[in-house]
Formats: sequence, structure tokens, C-alpha cells
Amino acid sequence: MRCLEFEPTNRGVDTVLDKAKRLKGEKEKKEQIKQDRIQKEKEAQTRLNRSFQERNIVVVPNPSGSQNPYSPHFDPEDPTQSSLIIPVFFLYPQYATSDVSPEFVEDTPFAAHLEIMFPPKSAPPEWDTKHEYVDGNLVIYAMTKQKRLLKVGKKMSLRDVCSAAKAKEGEPRDGLELKDGCLTFVVLPKGAAEKKWVEDFKQTRDQ
Repeated sequence: MRCLEFEPTNRGVDTVLDKAKRLKGEKEKKEQIKQDRIQKEKEAQTRLNRSFQERNIVVVPNPSGSQNPYSPHFDPEDPTQSSLIIPVFFLYPQYATSDVSPEFVEDTPFAAHLEIMFPPKSAPPEWDTKHEYVDGNLVIYAMTKQKRLLKVGKKMSLRDVCSAAKAKEGEPRDGLELKDGCLTFVVLPKGAAEKKWVEDFKQTRDQ
């Protein structure tokens, strides 16, 4: 700027000045875009946390950070943007194995997932040595933060189970635990395996 006071027509100085102004403008624009993105992410997380509380979902922080590539979010196809999609972890304790449904829409009944995962006319999973895991022969359980055991009806949706997990009046807060971004459900064949698992769970819980 001082150079121009002595040489107002110095084109070299004008060029350097214009470049500096342009770079400054680009930097400010990038910073504004960054701040806008951070603000939107904060607003989205606040809205998500509010939705968890409304649905009796208790978030369990992971001290080492989330290892889950999927995360709960609002359904982009829902025009009201009020329906949640949550990763669901299906545990098969008989065989110490599991599946993950990365996008479980909360208003979808569990029956719809079991029909796809264990169709009656398809070959069973390799780990199902007794051929027990077939749609129509399975039961689902959910465990709450307060160690209550909820039997999930196949016509129930994820939202229904969240509602059932609410604590009774005057009791400590309860709900389904969201660990590492996932809700967990246990799937068992009806009969002896189910009975044994339920008994073992209650015995462990009451100790």
C-alpha cells in the first residue's frame, strides 16, 4: 500500500495487492463454509440426541471412540425427517455369532427382517448346525439398561420396542442401550434353547 503512495501506477504492486486480496477472500470463504458445516453438524447431533431421549434410547459412550462405520440418522426418504434409521446388532448366543442390520428403519416390523434373514425355503447359515434358525421358529429379546428382558413380538417395530422399554412411573430411567452406535437384540429358536438362555440371563442379572 505504501508503494502505491509513491507510485500509483505501479502495475506490479497492483498485481501483488490483487492476489493478496483474492487469497484473503478465498480463505475467509473456506472458513465460513467450515463454520457453517460445524454448526449444521452440532444442530443435527442435538436433534438426534433429543430423538434418542424421546424414544427411551440410552447412549452408552465408547471411551475409545466408535468402531461402527454406520451411525443412526434420520430417514432421508421421510419428508418429515422424523423417522430414525438405526444400526441393529442381532446376537445368536447359541453359536456366539451375530449379524448387523446397518439400516433398520424404526417403523419397520421385526418380522420383515427375519423373513429376509432366515427365509424358510433357503439353506440355513453355516453356523446353524441344527437348522433351527428359520422364520416362524424364532423369538427375539431386548435387554434394557435396568436389565429388564423384553420379548419382542414380530409385528412390533423398533419404535414399539423403544416405547416398551420406558421405565414405569417412579422407577429409575430405563431404555434400550445404544452401544457403539448399535441397538442389540438376541435371536433364539423357540423351545429349549430359548428357555435356557432366559433362565441364564435372569440368574446372572439377579446375582
